[in-house]
Amino acid sequence: MRKMTNIFLRFKKTTMAIFGIMVLICAFLMTKVGINLDNSDYMPEEINSRQAAILLEEEFGVEGTAMALLESDSFEDIVLVKNSIIETSGVEGVYWLDDEIDINIPVSYIPEEVLANFYKDGHALLRIQFSDKNDSQSTYEAITKIKDILGEDSFITGAAVSSESFMSRAKSEMPLYMAVAAVLILLILLLSTESWLEPLIFMGVIGIAIIINMGTNIFFTDGLSNMTLSAAAVLQLAVSMDYAIFLLHRFHEERKNGVDVKPAMISAMGKAAPAILGSAFTTIAGFMALLIMDFGIGREIGLVLAKGVAISLAAVVILLPVITVALDSSIERLMHRSFIPDFKKLSKAIVKFRWVAIGLIIVLASVFFIAGSRVEFYYSDKKALPPDDPAVVGSERIDEIFGGMNVSVAMVPSGDPTKQVALEKDLMGIPGLAGVVGILALISPEDIGAGDYSKYTEQAGNEKYSRIYLYFESSETDSPGVFSIVEDVRETLSAHYGEWYAAGEPFSYYDLKEITDRDNTRSGILAIILVLLVVGIVFRSIGIPLAAVFVIEAAIYINLGITYFMGTPTSFISMIIISAVQLGATIDYAVLYVSRYKELREAGVDARESAGKALSDVFPSILTSAGILMAATFSIYFISSVATASEMCLLIGRGALISLLCVTVALPGLIMVMDKFIKRTSCKWPG
Repeated sequence: MRKMTNIFLRFKKTTMAIFGIMVLICAFLMTKVGINLDNSDYMPEEINSRQAAILLEEEFGVEGTAMALLESDSFEDIVLVKNSIIETSGVEGVYWLDDEIDINIPVSYIPEEVLANFYKDGHALLRIQFSDKNDSQSTYEAITKIKDILGEDSFITGAAVSSESFMSRAKSEMPLYMAVAAVLILLILLLSTESWLEPLIFMGVIGIAIIINMGTNIFFTDGLSNMTLSAAAVLQLAVSMDYAIFLLHRFHEERKNGVDVKPAMISAMGKAAPAILGSAFTTIAGFMALLIMDFGIGREIGLVLAKGVAISLAAVVILLPVITVALDSSIERLMHRSFIPDFKKLSKAIVKFRWVAIGLIIVLASVFFIAGSRVEFYYSDKKALPPDDPAVVGSERIDEIFGGMNVSVAMVPSGDPTKQVALEKDLMGIPGLAGVVGILALISPEDIGAGDYSKYTEQAGNEKYSRIYLYFESSETDSPGVFSIVEDVRETLSAHYGEWYAAGEPFSYYDLKEITDRDNTRSGILAIILVLLVVGIVFRSIGIPLAAVFVIEAAIYINLGITYFMGTPTSFISMIIISAVQLGATIDYAVLYVSRYKELREAGVDARESAGKALSDVFPSILTSAGILMAATFSIYFISSVATASEMCLLIGRGALISLLCVTVALPGLIMVMDKFIKRTSCKWPG
């Protein structure tokens, strides 16, 4: 690292020019990165509900959908509104009562079971189908126009509307919480660094890395999820600021010892390299563990953040030394004292009461591990929006008037209508299904006893597949009760057909639950294994990674347990990501502490004194790092109205605080107690 730093310092102008060109290119490319709000695109293609959605689109042209609730006493006015919506660009069709029956006849002649599905208590329910997907730009534009047609007293809701709401909120809120996070981080840096200029240098270098990372996301040809776009830049800023802090802290130590600028930077890089590389590689390892997930959003976040950390590492070890040396005179001129208080007395107390701290963390980790395993999750997109969102309000209003019902569709091979009728009869017997609409619903009374239903096949589907609409009694789409119905439906379909498909939110969320339950375990275990390996290789030790990972894993268990005791369900995606992210983002604190502890032991300091002095030496850097991560994530938590992004950032920010406390309170004593074991299981451990 010393030789590399020397080379880049010799070619300062060339180095800065290369980064400048990359920033300009990537700043342009980042504007071309799309947003993908369709969670089904992130499901494995072999999953039944995903295959069903693809087949519906291919065989029946089913694209985005929505429902509009219109208050009116006149069927004639309702039809006028319906026709206006049909004429809207991006709308494929609108289905209402007039498509079922002649509405010119007296209302009393319309069968109640037909009327109740389309008109009730002075309200009409229009079913809208768009020409493109729920998350397409043309669908969003159509929704905006439909809202204008309906007016203030009407509502539009459904998957497409929820998607449009996610998009508009992400666009309006992201600049705000990015700005708030930047201001808070800048304030923390001003308080913790020793020069008024350093925070601007830090922010500039990491900002350059963020732009390069966001620009290289152009390779995600289908766009990035709302979750990734909401948090990736802020998380990259928060987790990679450590490396710059570690390097500049060492640089100032060298300068205070009277070393000239360039030799001081070269020496600082050599001494800080183990902590910087160890921190970066462990963080990357934690994020890379997400790549084994079957659910694509996890893989996407893992890849984007791992790539971002790698780019930040390159910016810190290449660009930061160049800029720092170039601006050294200005940095020196603007020096000030650090505002972080001395931690020596508290460090000694923590070492003195080490057994209490170790016992406490073991008890807390055990209790909260059990609690964390009982956290309730939700999977529905609708639950991720605030209660006052128009899509949510509209859905609740429709439930109030027309009853809490959601519709899914099953598809079976065409060609044997008698077999399908037998299936539909069995489906009708499943508790929780309010209705089953397929061939049986089309058969006229005189044909029921004839047994020949072939003439109804075309009405129910096409030559390949026949559709059966399933009406769930509950408007819930991801509750245990609904999942029980899904299991009964699937068992019934399997009993009649070898090939079948079931699409709809209940089936998608059921598959999502199975996938993410598996992902959670796999990615969590892999993250631990990878981090253990990286820390073990960096320190050439077995004992050190065991101590470091134990402390951070205890912090993760406590974090998850708090979620359980809060008593509110949380998003599934937050829970499957937090383990790998918290481990990867906060293992840096343990790595930095152990690096300094080892350095003191190599200098001949005994284990007890090393444990306390290492903590007092690195605590300002750890506190700054954790403070930056908390500021970045809590800003999103308090500002974002999208629950998935808000909850994930709450977990990460709270996790940073808990990891800070666990490393500060428990790790010094644990390392001291394990010193002899670490010596026996390490290469060249001092002492």
